[in-house]
Amino acid sequence: MILGVSALITPLGVHRNTVLKEIPLSLLGVLVAFVMAFDVYFDDVEASMVSRSEGWVLLAFFSIYLYYMFDLARAHPDEVVETTDTQKYPLWLAIGLILLGLVGLTLGGQFIVENAVDIARMYGISEAVIGITLVSIGTSIPELATSVVAATQRKTDIAVGNVVGSNIFNTFLILGTSATVAPLPLGGITLLDFAVCILATILLQVAAFWNTPKIIYRKEGYIFIGMYLVYLVYILMTL
Repeated sequence: MILGVSALITPLGVHRNTVLKEIPLSLLGVLVAFVMAFDVYFDDVEASMVSRSEGWVLLAFFSIYLYYMFDLARAHPDEVVETTDTQKYPLWLAIGLILLGLVGLTLGGQFIVENAVDIARMYGISEAVIGITLVSIGTSIPELATSVVAATQRKTDIAVGNVVGSNIFNTFLILGTSATVAPLPLGGITLLDFAVCILATILLQVAAFWNTPKIIYRKEGYIFIGMYLVYLVYILMTL
């Protein structure tokens, strides 16, 4: 949805490293999460969950991704990044604002989870469905805003990198950290949910790889948005 909306604003150029390394890594993350989550299909167990040991594996993947990003930055130290003027704060104030933001994010995350669970119980809806729809949309609004602003300013590398990087971050770090805190039962997540996620990543790879130059055009934007809306309507119709 985020890439689709951004592509409607302006065609999105995709960096070569993103096509060859980062999108495939995002796809690998989804496939690894699928294998870990659906234990009933791959192991002789009665219930599927992401275990603590699997959480550590995800965190190991994230460490590899971080090493790749730092190595990429070291390999191109002379690249000039265009920036806009920002307001400068004293160090103590900057640190204080960061800490305040972290507290706000923590409280906001707690409010989102608690109230999403309340809504699910109130209307007899699966918590997994609430997570896939209401929570995922709500927590993705900052990413949507970032990519849309980047697209309007023709900073298309940021628009694409924001989405791909977020997928990698969510799969490896957030899911991995959550699983190490407590094993995560699969709950109401279905094969369809993973299939749509895998398909979306594959289509992004195909659209970015086969187009010459490597650009996600508006037609692909319409396809991405249409796919998400069809998926969302299907989820809501099966409640």
